Amino acid sequence: MITIVHIYTSLQAVLLFWSIALRCSGDEIDVNVESIPKTGTTEKDDQKKNPYIWDRHTVTPYDKLVYENSYWAFTNLPSVRIPVLRAPFPTFGMVMPLPYWWSGTERFYPVDVNGLEFQLVGVDNYILRSAISRCKQVITSRSGLSVYPNRWTHQEPLLADWTKEYQTNKRTSTRVAGTAGADLDIAERPTFWWSEKRVQWFYQIFKSPQQQHQPSTPLHRIRIYVRSSGKDWPSLQMDESYAVLVDGEQIFLVANETWGALRGLESLSQLMWRTSDMTQVYINQTYIFDKPRFPHRGLLVDTSRHFISKSILLVNLEAMAYNKLNVLHWHIVDDNSFPYQSQKFPSLSQKGAWHKRQVYTQHDIKEIVEFARLRGIRVIPEFDIPGHTRSLAYSKPELLAQCQGYEDNTVYFGPLNPFINETYQFIENFLIEMFNLFPDEYIHLGGDEVQPACWDADLEMVRTQAKLNLQGALTLDYFWKRVQNIITELGNRKPANRRKIVVWQEVAAQVLELKNSVVSQVWKPDIPGEFALSENLLFSSCWYLDNLHFIRDWVPYYLCDPLRQLDLQSSSGPTTLLGGEACMWGEYQADDTILQKIWPVTSGIAERLWSPHWVNNITTVGPRIEEQRCRMISRGIPQAVLLGPGACEFPGAITAMLGASSFETTDSHGPQFLMKEHGLSGLGEVTYETLSIFLPAVLFFVLSIILLFVALKCLTSGPVKTRLLAFFPRRLSATRILFFSVLLTLFVSLCYVYFGQPRKGA
Repeated sequence: MITIVHIYTSLQAVLLFWSIALRCSGDEIDVNVESIPKTGTTEKDDQKKNPYIWDRHTVTPYDKLVYENSYWAFTNLPSVRIPVLRAPFPTFGMVMPLPYWWSGTERFYPVDVNGLEFQLVGVDNYILRSAISRCKQVITSRSGLSVYPNRWTHQEPLLADWTKEYQTNKRTSTRVAGTAGADLDIAERPTFWWSEKRVQWFYQIFKSPQQQHQPSTPLHRIRIYVRSSGKDWPSLQMDESYAVLVDGEQIFLVANETWGALRGLESLSQLMWRTSDMTQVYINQTYIFDKPRFPHRGLLVDTSRHFISKSILLVNLEAMAYNKLNVLHWHIVDDNSFPYQSQKFPSLSQKGAWHKRQVYTQHDIKEIVEFARLRGIRVIPEFDIPGHTRSLAYSKPELLAQCQGYEDNTVYFGPLNPFINETYQFIENFLIEMFNLFPDEYIHLGGDEVQPACWDADLEMVRTQAKLNLQGALTLDYFWKRVQNIITELGNRKPANRRKIVVWQEVAAQVLELKNSVVSQVWKPDIPGEFALSENLLFSSCWYLDNLHFIRDWVPYYLCDPLRQLDLQSSSGPTTLLGGEACMWGEYQADDTILQKIWPVTSGIAERLWSPHWVNNITTVGPRIEEQRCRMISRGIPQAVLLGPGACEFPGAITAMLGASSFETTDSHGPQFLMKEHGLSGLGEVTYETLSIFLPAVLFFVLSIILLFVALKCLTSGPVKTRLLAFFPRRLSATRILFFSVLLTLFVSLCYVYFGQPRKGA
C-alpha cells in the first residue's frame, strides 16, 4: 500500500511538471473546466496560478552571479547597463592549486580535531615532523580551515546534529544538500562513482585490513607513508608527487619523498572545513593523485629598491608553501642598494645599504634559507652582473667603468670593468661566500640591461678593447667566458661549491659561448628568438606583478601558458622548459604593500605552474581563488581584493571546502587513464569501468517506462483523474502524456550518462 501511494505521489509531480512545460511550448491540452468544482481563492492561490503576481513584502533578491567583461556581477535585466558587482561565492574545501587528479563525493565525515593523530609509516625525519606540526596546528586551531559559507546557514542544523544522528544510526557519512560551495551553474560537474580498487591499494600499502563494519566515531587518524627521504635540501629533481585517500575509517597519505608528503599535508589542511561557530570540522570522501606540471615554480622578490624585512620574507615563504611554490628567487642587491652584509667585504653594505639597520646579516640569511627548506622551498640568490651594480660604486669604485659627462667634469659609473683582474678576483671571493650561505645548485647572475655607454667612454677600457681586438658584443662574450671559468674552477676545488648558472635572456642572445647547463630566464615577450640558443628555460614574461596596475586585469596572468607563449608545444628540439616565476620588482612596493601586491594574484600563477594545462576555466577558478584568498587571510597572510565586492566569513576565519560536490579532474589521455606507475614502485593504478555509468541509466529508463504504463491505467479512476484535471484547462490526452513522459525519462537518462562522465578540472 505504501509503495502504491509513493508511485501515485511521484507521478503527480511528473505530470504537473510536464503540464507546465507543455504550456510554455504552446501545446493545447483539453480539459473540461466545468467538471472541476469551484472553491474560494485567496491571494496566495492567485500567486501560485499567476507567476506575475508576488508578495512585495517577502520577495528576496535573486543572488545568481554571471562572469562577463572581466568581472562578476549579479544577474539583472538586459537593459541595465551598470552591473551590481559581486565577487563569486567562495567554494569550501577546494585545494589550490587544483590537483592533477581528484575524485570526490558528496559524502563527508567528521574529524576529531582534539584527538587527531598523525601516524608515520616508513621514513621519519625532522622536515616531515616539522610539516606535521604545522599542519596539525592549522587543523586544531580551526581558524586556519575553510568555513561552511554563511549563505548556507539553513543547512547548519544538519551539521550541528550530526553527532546524535551518527551515533544512533551508525551511518557511514552524512550528506549536504546542493552540489557545490560555489554558484551551482559554474561549479564542477559531478560524477557518481567511487572505485574500490584505489581504496584497496591504500590499505595494502599500509598493510591494514579494510574494515567491513561502519565506523561509529569521527576520523581521528592520518596515516602517512613516505618511501624515501630524498635529499636533505629541496632541488630541481625532488619528487613532489603524493596520493591522498579520505575514506570512512582513516585518512591516508602516500608520497615517494618527503617533499611530496609536504605538498600532501598542505592539501589535507585545505580539504578540511568547519562550521561557522568552529565547533565541528569535516572532510569529504576524497581521492587525490597529484604531481606538479613543472619542477621550477618560483617567485622573485626584489629587496634592493626597497628593503623588505625578514619577517615579511618569512610570511611570504609561508604563503608560497600554501600555494605549492617551491623557489624563492631572491633579487637581493641591485643599482639602488646593497643590503647583503658580507663578512669578506663589510663596506659593501656599510656604504651601499639604505640604512645600517636595513641589512641582511649572515644569520638572517641562514634563518630564511632554513625556514624555506622546511617547507620544501629552494632559495636562489641573484647577484646581477655586469650591469645593475651602481651600489658597488660607494665601496668599490675601482671595479666599475668610469666616464665623464660631455658638459661637466662629473664622474659617472657604468657596468663592471671586464678588463681588469680585480673584477674577477672580487667575483670569485664574493661567490665563495654566497655558496656557503645558499646551498642550492643554482645561482642567478643576472646579465640583463647592460648599458655600454660608459664602456665606450672609458678611455682605459677603449684602449684595452683595441688591444684585445674586442668590439661590441665580444666584450660581453669575453666577460661571461671568464665568469663561467670561475664557477667551474670553484666547483673543481670543492664539490660543495659546484653550481649551475641562471641568467636573463639577453645573455643567451648576445653571448656566443654558454655552457649547456646555463638556464635562460625569459622576461621580454616581444623579442623572439633571444632564448633559442639556450637548452634550459624559465618563463616570466606574462607574470611581472609590478605591471598589474589594474587589479581586474589578473585574468591574462592566470591564462598565460608558458609552453604556448614560447611556442614549445610542438617543438621536438632539445629545449626544456623547467618552469616559471612571478616577478615582484620593488620600485613601488615596500613592507606595508608588497604582500597584497603579490597575493592572491600569484595563487593563480601557482596553479598555472602546478596544475595540468587544461585547468584554465575562469568561471570555475574564480570561486576557488576567492576561497584561497579568505583562507590565507585567516592564516595571517595579507591579501588584495581581486574579484570585486564581497567578504570573507569573518576576520581571522577561513574559507571553506567543496563539501557537497562530486567531481573529477582527469588526464588528457581520457577517462581510461587514472594513474600510472610513478616513482619507485608507483603510486598505484586503477581502472575505469564504463558500465558503471551506462548500466544504471538503461535500467532507470526501462523501469520508468513500466511505471508510466501502470500509472496510465490508474488515470481512469475517479479520484486520481479529478485531482489531475485540476491542473489542465481542457480535455486530457493520455497518449500525449505518455509521449512526453517517455521523452522526459529519456532526457533524464541521457543527462545521467553525460554528467556521470569524469570532467576535467576547473
